[in-house]
Amino acid sequence: MDGAIASALALNHLIRLKDNFRPEILKDWDKQFRDQIFEYLYFGMSKFQMQHEVAEVERETDAGLYWWSYREFIEDVQSSFKKMHATLIFSGYILIFLCLLACLTTNAYQSKPVLGAIIGMIIIICCIVGFAVQFAGAASFNVVVFPVFFIISGIGLLILFSLESTWSKYSNAACDPLEKLSLIMSWDGPCAAISSLIIIIAFLIVGSSTANPYLQYVSFVLAAAIAILLIFTVLFFTVFLYMSGRHETMGLKWYQCLQPGDSHFAPRTIKDYNEVSISLLHDKLVEIKPTIAHLVASLISNHYVKCPIAFIFAIYLVFAVWGCKDFKLVTQYHLIEIAIKRVEIQIALYLGVLQWSSESRLYMQQYRDMFGKYEEYLELIFDEPIDYHDRARKQEILTFIDWPVVVSLQQNQLATRSVSWLKDFSRFESSTIYEINSVSCETSNDTFVPIVSLVFLKADNFKKYHSDIVFDKYQTQIIASKMYIELSTKGVEERLSLIDDLIAKAKSLGLPLTIKAPFAFSIQHDLQVLAHILSIVFNSNCINGFH
Repeated sequence: MDGAIASALALNHLIRLKDNFRPEILKDWDKQFRDQIFEYLYFGMSKFQMQHEVAEVERETDAGLYWWSYREFIEDVQSSFKKMHATLIFSGYILIFLCLLACLTTNAYQSKPVLGAIIGMIIIICCIVGFAVQFAGAASFNVVVFPVFFIISGIGLLILFSLESTWSKYSNAACDPLEKLSLIMSWDGPCAAISSLIIIIAFLIVGSSTANPYLQYVSFVLAAAIAILLIFTVLFFTVFLYMSGRHETMGLKWYQCLQPGDSHFAPRTIKDYNEVSISLLHDKLVEIKPTIAHLVASLISNHYVKCPIAFIFAIYLVFAVWGCKDFKLVTQYHLIEIAIKRVEIQIALYLGVLQWSSESRLYMQQYRDMFGKYEEYLELIFDEPIDYHDRARKQEILTFIDWPVVVSLQQNQLATRSVSWLKDFSRFESSTIYEINSVSCETSNDTFVPIVSLVFLKADNFKKYHSDIVFDKYQTQIIASKMYIELSTKGVEERLSLIDDLIAKAKSLGLPLTIKAPFAFSIQHDLQVLAHILSIVFNSNCINGFH
């Protein structure tokens, strides 16, 4: 730099490699490059001495050498997620233990801890089968699908514990356990079976009709898990429900396993399970206590209340459909504002995922400390050929670039200025006369690209834009270009909402736009997934409410 820089707090050196190398080659090159750097700095030292010397230099000079590779960052994140999800296996044991405790009561005869453990095991099996479907369809792990585990657990707990509680709902402990189980499965079982089938069919339709891969994954995982839940409920859970109920009917406590008990049960009341006989048995065995739940149920089931309830539900349904669009927009922006109110939270998420000793984590921390102002810019990439010479198209781009600044002056103050080669070229074009082949002329479709590449970018004031414009190999067309928006302090904090607005506006104008921001990886992916996650969470809550 010919002495232009007297001192520097940090130096950043970039090496770009070809993208067509195999990951093994890139990893081997990275290792050899690091070894050569250390061998050059600390020639003749052993590996242990080299590490000791590096630590001494970093401690004495308060300086360090940090490495960054986007591929290594991806590997670090994947490795950390795998370890994180491996530790979450213990949540399965916690689920079984909590289900076991839920089935324990002060009455040792009515306690069914084994049945509670079976409930927890069934839910875990359903989650495993659901994720097995996802693995079979995608052959890779998708973190977005992981929260479905909790939805499956909620639905499974609701269905299985509802059936478990029906055993104590019907009184007369001396009743034949097989007859009581038949009553439960014929009276309360259809509700669980029909609701499960509705969920399975609904999510199969959603997964088959949607084009979004994440929504497909979630839909098929839920459908497969609920299908397994239905099968295990009918063929497996009922067996243990009968065994635990029979143990209670025999007059044994839950921990008395080897004692015979009283196996002389009361004679069966009915022989044919038709609608009339089942209703008679239900009225005979059901235990109706004066509780608030029974009072509300009797009030709602009253014949004169059904019409007002249907009318209220119709009004609610109309308002729900009418406000669905506004709900999605409003809650999406509120979720962005709450979950990622500050960019530091997003960075902290990545840093929290990465291990403390990770090179990517150390680099990101140091980079943000040294180059803090780098986060004040958004990089707008038009990654497809555009006719920049067309006046209407050029005016649309210039208006689009200045739109955040104009809106900021009027309302939210998120952007301070825009930096664009096209804006400076417009001023350069209006104040310069070009001479091509000894003939003075104005720019045209044939001369626009040569003037940009041979005249505009050669000027001293505009050489800085050389890396912002990409030409084809024949220098006849601009195939991509970059422009920038400088953000205010508030804009840095709320840049994701601004990015979402810019993407929506570019889509309405038909501009091929990709936006990059420092340490905000895969922005378009995150914003797209965010809306679908919101819809999935809302629909799942509706399903649980339906149950």
